[in-house]
Amino acid sequence: MEDIITNFELVGTRLLRICPTCGELHDKAYELSQEQAVLREQCPKCGFHFPVFDRAAVQLRCFQGRRSQRHPAGRRATHRLGR
Repeated sequence: MEDIITNFELVGTRLLRICPTCGELHDKAYELSQEQAVLREQCPKCGFHFPVFDRAAVQLRCFQGRRSQRHPAGRRATHRLGR
């Protein structure tokens, strides 16, 4: 059985991450409206730039798959196991 919670409150946001080059742990509170600016900050110890996906560059596309290729002899290729 599930309980659906609809009356929640955002009390605070924190950024927890470890720098992959120097191993420094970053634990920082921030305002949700400043999320992208905080994510763009580099490591204060070694200057590593954490990769950030730019929202302006988002392009969602749907690609239609190719239809199945027929076997050169005109029949579909079949795979038999153990024969």
